[in-house]
Amino acid sequence: FPPFSEVTVMSKKQITVHLKTPVAKGIYRELQELSDELDSIMDRDPAAVSKAEVALLYSGFHAVLMYRAAHGLQKKGWVMPARAVSQFAKFLTGIEIHPAAEIGRGLFIDHGTGVVIGETAVIGDNCTLYQGVTSWPKPYTTGSVGHADDKSAYWKFRRVMTLGMVNYNRYAPIIKAAYARLEAENDQRQREMEAEYLKLYKECPMEAHDQLLRFSNRVLRRALEVAEHLELRLLTRLTADIEKEYLFHGA
Repeated sequence: FPPFSEVTVMSKKQITVHLKTPVAKGIYRELQELSDELDSIMDRDPAAVSKAEVALLYSGFHAVLMYRAAHGLQKKGWVMPARAVSQFAKFLTGIEIHPAAEIGRGLFIDHGTGVVIGETAVIGDNCTLYQGVTSWPKPYTTGSVGHADDKSAYWKFRRVMTLGMVNYNRYAPIIKAAYARLEAENDQRQREMEAEYLKLYKECPMEAHDQLLRFSNRVLRRALEVAEHLELRLLTRLTADIEKEYLFHGA
C-alpha cells in the first residue's frame, strides 16, 4: 500500500502497521477517534447491540460526526459552509450543534431530539447529554475552569457541596434530602412537559422546541433557588455549631 512503509504480522491476532505519510497518519487518527466514539457509546448505552448499529442508526452519533466536520470548517474560517453543515445535521437528526462549540472526545447524545448545543458551549471528554437538553451559555458556567465566579451556577452548586463536606455526617443528609425533593419535583414536571410537547410537536415543531428551552431554563432556575437556600441554611447551621463548640457569642 503506497501510504504505508510496511505491514508486520506479529501474530494471528495482532498486526502492526507502520505509517509513512502525513495523510496516512491523519486517516489512521480519524479512524481511531471514530472507534473511540463508538466504544464510548457502547460503554454507556445498555441498549446498544453493536458498533454497526450505533454507526448506522444512532442520530446522536451522526450529529457529532457532522459537528466534527462543521467545526473543522469553522476553524478554517469557512463560517457559512460550517453553518450549512450544522443546519443539515439539525434537519437530519433533530440535534442542533453550533460549529463554534468546543466539544471533547467521547460525547454521547442519548436519543437526542431537542438537544441544543450553543456557540459558547464547552463540553469536556466522555460526557453524556440526554433528550431535551440545552447547553448553558457562559453566564451560567463562568469560572468552572480556572477561577471562581460568584455569578456562575457552577460555583453556587460547588459552595453547597463544600459546606456539606465541612461536616459530612451532619450536613450531607440535608443536601441529599433537598435534592431528592427537587428531583421528584422535576420528574413530575418532566412527565407533564413531555405530554404537552408531543401534542404540540404535531402542530408546531418550532413552538414545541421553544417549550423545551423554557422548561430547561425553569429547571435550572429552580435548582439555583434550592442551592441558594441550602447555602444560607448550611452557613447558619455551621455558625451555630461553631458558636456552640467554641462558645463564641459574636461581637
